[in-house]
Amino acid sequence: MVVNSTTSYSPFEVVYGSSSLFPLNLLPLPNTFVIMDRDGLFKANFIKSLHVKVKAQIEKKVEQYIRYSNKGRKKMVIKPGD
Repeated sequence: MVVNSTTSYSPFEVVYGSSSLFPLNLLPLPNTFVIMDRDGLFKANFIKSLHVKVKAQIEKKVEQYIRYSNKGRKKMVIKPGD
């Protein structure tokens, strides 16, 4: 699983709401496994809230990148006739 440095989540996790499956994860699950008991509406709301978090994290990182790239930059004012 590779975590994106901007979103702090793996792409698979952003789309499906859980970590990617590894070979050991494919073994039969016990009956008390809570994630499999979620209804569709709960899962959809969970994914929507995850997308909101990811969007906020991306916007935060973009602002950070803008501040870093503009550090020390002087604003140029071009007047007519220059």
